Formats: sequence, structure tokens, C-alpha cells
Amino acid sequence: MKKKKNIKVAAVTIFFVFALVVVSVLPSFVAAATKLTVSEKEYNVSVTMLPDGVSKGYAKLHDASLDAKNYELALFDGAEALAAMEAALKSAGEELSDLELLAMEVILYESDEEGDFYPVDERKGATVVCSVPSGMRANADKVQMVAADAKGKLQRIDTQLVEVNGEESVKFDVGAFDVYAFVYKKTGSLTGGTVPTPTKAAVPTKKPENTPTPTVSPTKKPDNTPTAQPAKPTKSPEKKPTSTPTPAPTKALAGTGGQSGQTSASVTKQPDRDRTPQTGDDFDRAGYIALFVAGATVFAGILIQIGRKK
Repeated sequence: MKKKKNIKVAAVTIFFVFALVVVSVLPSFVAAATKLTVSEKEYNVSVTMLPDGVSKGYAKLHDASLDAKNYELALFDGAEALAAMEAALKSAGEELSDLELLAMEVILYESDEEGDFYPVDERKGATVVCSVPSGMRANADKVQMVAADAKGKLQRIDTQLVEVNGEESVKFDVGAFDVYAFVYKKTGSLTGGTVPTPTKAAVPTKKPENTPTPTVSPTKKPDNTPTAQPAKPTKSPEKKPTSTPTPAPTKALAGTGGQSGQTSASVTKQPDRDRTPQTGDDFDRAGYIALFVAGATVFAGILIQIGRKK
């Protein structure tokens, strides 16, 4: 009987020991970092600044239509970022003595036409991969990313532990806030704050900018067509008055007495008119006939010129 009791006690003891081993080892397997291959083609945004203790950083924009060469991401720690993060943690009910944190300000820069970089006013989402800070590497599986919004409220950022080139790193998204922090809580995990909505929802913002491509170019055509036609008729009336040889018949009338080809009646009537007094009822038939002949010749000349132009 004693042997059976001893066997049962031994079996129970072994079971509890095995359970304790599984419970202690299992979290390490669950929290083990997944290997991540970071290529320059995918993570093509330059990370120019990193906080103290962070050796490497990679970033990529959520909007793939943007040219990554025109953007730079800066992650730098400062007194203002630290003060804002500590205030947010306190307001969420967290004890600063129970935390290790590394606060940083995240700013995205964009270059202008001259190649100078300026902070982007419009928020753009990006995925960031940073190596775990040197002071937290012993507890890399418990490192959590947090942020402080404009109202000073704590935001818990979705964080993934990854391994990049044999170095434990954290992967998270930025863009909705300006101040972020690496946080390690010594007792348990962070419970305060809220989880923001993912920033990837605002990706398709550049598509409507490409749609209004049909620029109204055909408006230039009607401007050129009507201008050439009215220029032609303006030249033809200017040439018509130049062909009126009105002085030709007057010379013929002045020399009718001395030229051959004129009748005797036309020669004798001119001195008779000079000798006799003239009244208002008298008229010179020969003058009217000469004027008629002159007008006919002028009209005939105009008709000939018009016929030649046609």
C-alpha cells in the first residue's frame, strides 16, 4: 500500500514539475521574435535620426504612389517629447517608477524643388522598424510602443517583435501622432490608454489627383480659325479707288479745237458760248457727252480690273 501511495505522490510531483517548466518556457516561445527580411526596395524611406540606444531604423510609406526619395523620417529624443510622454502616462494611471521609457518625436520631412527638406503638414502614415533600445534588450518581448495625442492622452500602439539581421527589433506604425515612446513595464503590461484606429485607412488620397488629366486643350482651336478670314476682304476695297483715271477726259476736252478727229461743230460752239451771255437754262451738250464717255471708260476700266482679279 505504501509503495502505491509513493508512486502516486511521485507521479503528481512529476506532473507539477513538468507543468511549471511548460508554463515558464511557453511564453518565451510565444513571444519569440519572428524573422523579418528588410529590403531597401520595400523600406525605401531614409531614417535620418534615431534616439540614443537605437542602432538601426527602417521605414516605408503606406501610400506607395509617393516617391520615397523625396521623404525622410526623423526619430529623435528630446526634453519636450519626454515631458509630454510622462504626462500622458501619469494621466493614464501608470507609475513612472515602474517604467523604463525612451520618448521620441517623430517627424516626416519632404523635399522641395531645390532639394531642401521641410516638415510635412499633412499627416502621412508609415511603417517603422527599429532595433530595441539597448537598455531594454533583456526584456525585448515586453517592450511596448505608446504615443501621446494632442490632448495629452495615452495611446497604445500595436507593436510586433521581429528579428532583423539577427537583431531584435519592434515594428509599428506612425503618422497619427507626433510623440512616441518605447516603454517597458517591470510589473505586468500597460493597461492604461486607448488603442487608436490604424493609420493605413488614409492611404488612397492620391488617386483623385490623377483623375482630372483631361485638360481642356481644344479651346485653342476656335481662337485661331476665325482670325484669318476677315483679313482678306479688307485689302480688295483699298485697291479699287486707285484705278479711277478721272483726269483723262478733262485733257481731251481742253484740246478739242486743235486735234484732228474732232468735228467742226464741236470747234465752232466753244467761241460762240464765250461771246454770248449765258443763262441758267443753257447747257453744253458736248460737255455732258464727254463726261458720259469718260464715265463709261472709267466704269469699263473698273469692270476689266475686277474681271482680271477673278
